[in-house]
Amino acid sequence: MTHGSLENHYDLIVTGGGPAGMAAAAEAKKAGLSKVLIAERGETLGGVLPQCIHDGFGMTEFKKSMTGPEYAETWRKIVNDARVHVLNDTAVIRIRGGGPYTLTLTGPETGLIEVMTKSVVLATGCRERTVGAVRVPGSRPAGIYTAGAAQYMLNCRNYLPGKSAVILGSGDIGLIMARRLTLEGAKVKMILGEKASGLLRNYIQCVKDFDIPIRFGYTVLSTHGYKRLKGVTIAPLDENGKPDVALSSYVPCDTLLAAVGLIPETELWGSRGHFLDSAGGIPVDEFARTQQSGIFACGNVTRIFDTVDEVTENGKQAGRSAAMWVLGAAPDLRANSAESGQPSLGRKISEDDIHALFSAPEEKSLKTVYCIKCPLGCKVDIRDSGDTLSLTGAGCETGQAYAIAEHRMPVRIVTSTVKIKGSASALLPVKTDRPVPKAAIQGVIELCRRTCAAPPVRMGDVIASAPEAPRYSILASASIT
Repeated sequence: MTHGSLENHYDLIVTGGGPAGMAAAAEAKKAGLSKVLIAERGETLGGVLPQCIHDGFGMTEFKKSMTGPEYAETWRKIVNDARVHVLNDTAVIRIRGGGPYTLTLTGPETGLIEVMTKSVVLATGCRERTVGAVRVPGSRPAGIYTAGAAQYMLNCRNYLPGKSAVILGSGDIGLIMARRLTLEGAKVKMILGEKASGLLRNYIQCVKDFDIPIRFGYTVLSTHGYKRLKGVTIAPLDENGKPDVALSSYVPCDTLLAAVGLIPETELWGSRGHFLDSAGGIPVDEFARTQQSGIFACGNVTRIFDTVDEVTENGKQAGRSAAMWVLGAAPDLRANSAESGQPSLGRKISEDDIHALFSAPEEKSLKTVYCIKCPLGCKVDIRDSGDTLSLTGAGCETGQAYAIAEHRMPVRIVTSTVKIKGSASALLPVKTDRPVPKAAIQGVIELCRRTCAAPPVRMGDVIASAPEAPRYSILASASIT
């Protein structure tokens, strides 16, 4: 716990210390509340962010691309500087009353206690759907994981989930894990999905970059194996969305990752007898107000957002609204990043994009590049005659420069992990200090495997440097003591 001993009464208690909860608490303090508490059931603030070692976070809030651990640590500092009380390893198991509210908390530091508060922000996030949730029949041997569980195993505990994998689900987490498994030496047999649903940049940098097979309009029909998964039967979907058993085929693999959607964690709300919306989230208005006076909700517990940046903005709104309610002021609604034109991670992929990305061009001299420098995602056609390049479709000079660089020598920021001296399984997330050529990516991974970080380490410290061209350094994406 930070900033003083536990109080008996708070202006606001935030349940959940992920990006939405941290943003809500910091914004409530900024708006004038003096006593704000975050109750987080995990070991530290950040929610799922510490295991999301890839970059792409922070484009809205901080105007730069950050990894998940960097984004989490930055927000922890904001919360700490705002002097928000924090209880880690603490679960909120019940909310009683009609305002003020009594919350029952439990954890190793506090035991079972009750704390009073004038208002509550529910920021409990979501959980993953499992293979069982999408009714895949068959045995349940070792080797079947949700994508998030496999991500935690690989990025935080140094366990490789398997050697050959099929990924069910073509959203962002499935694509990101396909790249991560490939970089760590596993063979991704294929990605299956009903339709394209992820961000354009992830299809480019996670799938196309590594030539990972992807099939749309397919699903897993059944699983096979006793102690360990031996394989899966896959089948195409007909026009009614049902598997066509007659066209099924068997794919040998020892791992199946399910990236089949998220479910809002609404137990605290449901325990009060309230209804959920059609998508299973807590219904709120534009001010993040629930139907219960003094209780607000934000982030993925209300609906599943596409990006963490959007979750953060939504958390800020909930924090402002809770503060205004406690202070007796009029609610304050501010435009979010999507409405105000601020940068975001980019747009979703379309069927036309899929065709252009994964189909060979009719002319060898013609290449299609999608710009990922802004949400527009311009499709740029490049004709290379050998002596000159001609471009069509770029919306700006930045897009032209990106397309030319992507054509001549594409570069990528590489993220990975390194071992920590004195720890058998804990890992330190790292990234390159600059984009490196695609041909050098595997060399970065090999350098990370040979590197061991000695604590203490601060976020941004140089952990290792490449001894020869291309020159780059590996930076810590998190701090360790």
